[in-house]
Amino acid sequence: MLGIGFAVLGCKQEPKPPTVAETLKSYTIEQMMDNESIGGGSFSPDKSKLLISSNRSGIYNMYTVPASGGEFTPVTASDSSSVFAISYFPGDERKLFRMDDNGNEVYHIYLMEEDGSHRDLTPWEGARSLFYRWSDDRTAFYFGSNMRDPNFMDLYKMDLLRC
Repeated sequence: MLGIGFAVLGCKQEPKPPTVAETLKSYTIEQMMDNESIGGGSFSPDKSKLLISSNRSGIYNMYTVPASGGEFTPVTASDSSSVFAISYFPGDERKLFRMDDNGNEVYHIYLMEEDGSHRDLTPWEGARSLFYRWSDDRTAFYFGSNMRDPNFMDLYKMDLLRC
């Protein structure tokens, strides 16, 4: 009988540490929604500003911020279509950005002139276009688009002389 008691005591298990799920902190939906996301990052030609996107207005818009730090300056003020900064032009203050049509995720690439006016560089209805990169000589940029066939993203090059 005494042997059985020692055997039972010898099988005593140490308490397991809590799992990650058991120790996760809970947040309210208000706390989850009250966050700011910042993306992008393109220096102006004189390197004094950075072009970024942020959802601080409740939807993504484009902003500039001094390279030395400071306040964000809104460039766009959309309340329905997300605006994502792509890049300053290599030699001037014009900007490339992408935007969809009220959340449909069919992005087009836009050119914003220095006066703030803008136009769609990829106006093909129903076709999605995404910026890839500037050419090495900075006279063009490469982008993908499914304008030829909705099932495939093809590679295109847009010469800045067209812009």
